Amino acid sequence: MTPPAPAPTTGDSRLVVGGRRLPAWPFTALVGVATGCLLLSLGTSDELRWLITIVLAIAAAVVVVVVPNRLVLLASVFVLSLQADVYLRPMYGRAGTVGLEIPLCVCTGILLYGYLRVMGTRAVVHRGELTPWILAILGTTLVAAVFSAERFAGVARLLFELELVLVYILGLNIVLMDGGLHRLVRLLAITLAIQAIVMFVETALGINFSLLGETTALGDIPRPGGTVSSNPAGFASYIMPLIMILAARFTSRRSADEVRDSRRTREGVLVVLGIVAIVMTYTRAAWAGLAIGFVAIIVVGFRRRDITMKQVGIVLIAMVITAIVCLPIISARLTEAPLGESYDERAALNRMAMLVITAHPVFGIGPGAYGFAYKNYLTDEFSNDWLYTVHNEYLLRTAETGVIGGLVFVIFLLKAFGQLRRASMHGDWEQRTFAVGMTAGMLAVCWQMYWVPWRGFSYNAMLWLLLGAGEGVTRLQKLEQRDAVVQPLLQDGLDAQQRRTG
Repeated sequence: MTPPAPAPTTGDSRLVVGGRRLPAWPFTALVGVATGCLLLSLGTSDELRWLITIVLAIAAAVVVVVVPNRLVLLASVFVLSLQADVYLRPMYGRAGTVGLEIPLCVCTGILLYGYLRVMGTRAVVHRGELTPWILAILGTTLVAAVFSAERFAGVARLLFELELVLVYILGLNIVLMDGGLHRLVRLLAITLAIQAIVMFVETALGINFSLLGETTALGDIPRPGGTVSSNPAGFASYIMPLIMILAARFTSRRSADEVRDSRRTREGVLVVLGIVAIVMTYTRAAWAGLAIGFVAIIVVGFRRRDITMKQVGIVLIAMVITAIVCLPIISARLTEAPLGESYDERAALNRMAMLVITAHPVFGIGPGAYGFAYKNYLTDEFSNDWLYTVHNEYLLRTAETGVIGGLVFVIFLLKAFGQLRRASMHGDWEQRTFAVGMTAGMLAVCWQMYWVPWRGFSYNAMLWLLLGAGEGVTRLQKLEQRDAVVQPLLQDGLDAQQRRTG
């Protein structure tokens, strides 16, 4: 009996320039910046499909000609492109919708998926522990769309969810690449740094700008959304899991062979930048989510005796100092929108959603149809209230796809949380800290879902990418556990065979 062949690798992730091997990530970041500058210089052209075609053609040429490790570059571009809230919208305006949205990251994701299928050294993995619940989410959306009066809106919503599944599959397979988790965390750190800087620039200029050059003037209390959203709640939802992953790494005990002190310093700086950015959203749900996430990391660290109080102190001090510095604007925000009034507004929106759920408990009002039809179910009780789509993803999902659809979504989140919690107890340091950070990130994000709209693609895609990465970590841990059992048995067999032939 011979031992199994080693797993295939993805190759060196460095570029060859003038005979010297250089890290690939600076080149990837340069490509991302150049792409953004190109889009910005081309302005607000309605012919976005041509801009996307030009950018993808240039990127493809660069991949073929310059980069020896195309897989690493495609994966890096895909992850970094999640920050671009840029879309192709075929059939825009049909049935009062924005059409069939195709985000830029889906275009780069399709390129990556195609390369994995055609040129990858291992089969693409599509299934995992969460697969049954993902299929259940798609199934309830499809059924609800069939029975909906707004079927085109249902088709658009189903496409939205299928695109998230693609992101999930890619996140899973990126982690299964050699050094995949380490590379993914580095890209997430770059993403957090970029978005924090964008937030600071937008706040200083008092504008919200997109990668297409569109700008929107902000009010007296600037609350931009970076390049990932048009509102601060979406921005907070996008970066919250990234902050938690880096905070879990920063506060965890580690040996010298696990990470250098310089890397810990960089992670600490990024965590502080993320905290400042969250505070500057002036979104109370995000502040509470940030606190919930950090409390979860601290509690888990204490229970497992895997936390460094010096690093925890740095995080807490950063939060307090930021709150003190921003106190004047925080006070102005609380005066502009008192907590009691904001709660009453959301409570009224929740009651409106309950009327819709009561009227359509089985199949719902239809995916994506809530904004078109909810006013038909209102009573005189709401004549003086703020009328808007409910700011609660759990109720919105239930209203659109029925009680079963709402339950399936909640169970999916619980299953994902349980998977991450189990993964945080096993594996190496990098796997454990990623899972701890994502467990805390899930708590913060699920809190956000209760208080703010949760329909933007960018922050949904980031969550599904990280859930896919969590699935990949679980799969790696199972393979490592299997190898730990099989390898000694194989060695014993070889030793016995040698003794017999000797």
